[in-house]
Amino acid sequence: MQILPSGQACGADIINLDVRHDLDDQTFKQVEDALHSHAVICMRDQHLSEAQQVAFTKRFGEAGANAFSSYGGHTAHPEILIVSNVEKDGKKIGNPNAGLFWHTDQSYAECPHRATLLYGLEIPTKDGEPLGDTLFANGAAAYDALPSIMKKRIEGLKAIHRMSARIRERAEARVNTESKSRFPDIAHPIARTHPYTKRKSLYVTVGECIGIEDMADDEALPLIEELFNHIIKPEFIYRHKWQVGDLLMWDNCTVQHQATKDYGPENHRLLYRTTVKGSIPF
Repeated sequence: MQILPSGQACGADIINLDVRHDLDDQTFKQVEDALHSHAVICMRDQHLSEAQQVAFTKRFGEAGANAFSSYGGHTAHPEILIVSNVEKDGKKIGNPNAGLFWHTDQSYAECPHRATLLYGLEIPTKDGEPLGDTLFANGAAAYDALPSIMKKRIEGLKAIHRMSARIRERAEARVNTESKSRFPDIAHPIARTHPYTKRKSLYVTVGECIGIEDMADDEALPLIEELFNHIIKPEFIYRHKWQVGDLLMWDNCTVQHQATKDYGPENHRLLYRTTVKGSIPF
């Protein structure tokens, strides 16, 4: 197994690793340490069944629930969310528009996902080049780069995350009433501490954070926007170019992500998403 850093703000490729079968404890620790060090890791050239992807996901903890299971949920493996523009019998087999805005997975939950895994089965291409890149913004690097006066200003502050905030902006997104009732507004630290490394990251997003606890909106919303615009500066971005067989995994405490939709319905895209349940942010 080799770990090859991307040379960008985060991210690393892991090659010569087959996760279809149980990894020994030493190898698994190397993979987990790489996740903590690089925030985004890509295990190249995998050949996974659905059950094998779920089993590998569960090595990191309990599989996370899919809030959008009614729209792209895998019938045989409920842990899997299908991300795809492929149609069968005139209907999309999965969610074709997942992740088109910056976000961290399930930040609106009391215990957001610790990590997300996305397995590339079909990747759209044009002239031999992959389309549908995924962008990642390193919130830990962004926090480290803040002036000390801003770090002091946000210390102890909590942003309010709302599941439906982005939904109102995107008419095509589907969230059922039951899912909304399961996820009432929740406050999480703006400067979140990583549960394993103890490193701090900025954990705030325009469009998902609707305010700051005990702060008037006319102060809170500009602060959210200022911090968010800082996080997505080019120097904090890693751009992942997909290959068939990629098993991409990222740390939701450290990074935000956004999908790029630069392909049409004639370019098939099919990925399987699983998640690992996390803990209460602090």
